[in-house]
Amino acid sequence: MELCLERPELYRVKKGQCLRDVAAAFHIPCRALAAFNALDGEPEAGQLLCLPPLSPVYRVQGGEDAAQLCGSEEAFRRKNGTSRLYPGQEILL
Repeated sequence: MELCLERPELYRVKKGQCLRDVAAAFHIPCRALAAFNALDGEPEAGQLLCLPPLSPVYRVQGGEDAAQLCGSEEAFRRKNGTSRLYPGQEILL
């Protein structure tokens, strides 16, 4: 039997959910989910959020840089919604 992990492309925010709740449910860093949906605040109940394509979540180690992790600093910024990088940070690869 083959295990198939699928995730929807869209998610409708439920009443009482915040960005952190949705991000945790789909194992996505909050900042990445906010950037992917161009959010500058909390989503509203009923709002549709686009979920980024499946990508491994990685915890940054000391001495690593954005280009090393994502191929370029621009790719890192696009995927993670920030250009900042620090040890312990969870990012999308």
